Amino acid sequence: MDGSQFFFTEKATELSYQDLIFMLNAAGTTLAATLFSLLIGTLLGFILGMITTFKIPVLNKLPYIFIEPLRNSPLVVQLFLLFYGLPMLTKINFSKWQAAFITLGCNTAAFIAVIVHASVAAIPQHQWESAYALGHSYASSFTHIIFGQAFRIFIPPALNIYISQLHTSSLLSFIGFMEITHAG
Repeated sequence: MDGSQFFFTEKATELSYQDLIFMLNAAGTTLAATLFSLLIGTLLGFILGMITTFKIPVLNKLPYIFIEPLRNSPLVVQLFLLFYGLPMLTKINFSKWQAAFITLGCNTAAFIAVIVHASVAAIPQHQWESAYALGHSYASSFTHIIFGQAFRIFIPPALNIYISQLHTSSLLSFIGFMEITHAG
């Protein structure tokens, strides 16, 4: 008897209709969790990123209190602290869905905020100066001239973050969240 016959039998490789439905439901759960957290993260990240671009010395540094710890710590640690650690320290308990959305959403927001800041900072200063010379205010300059250019710079790294967050959603299985990795 060779090794392959020992580990793989016909019974072990057969998938039933219920298995297929179960895996499809888990894939749908993974996509739902990822898409919802990306939506939350993109909106919050855009707001934080825009605050970091302001020229107000104290205000533009405040978002980094939120951004830096989330960017520089592992996602699984963030997930464990929210789902297991917080209930030990306080009486706040989150469901698996809530913990998944909050953790992935905040993690995404931290990265998106940095991308937004870098995208706006990448626009040459003479673009701003030209807008002011044409009589635009700060808001009008940003809306009509800077935003379009910054958005083109924003898209590629944001797509990388979105794909990365889909990959890291597999960590949700550590808290018993029934996504595709846990179902597998």
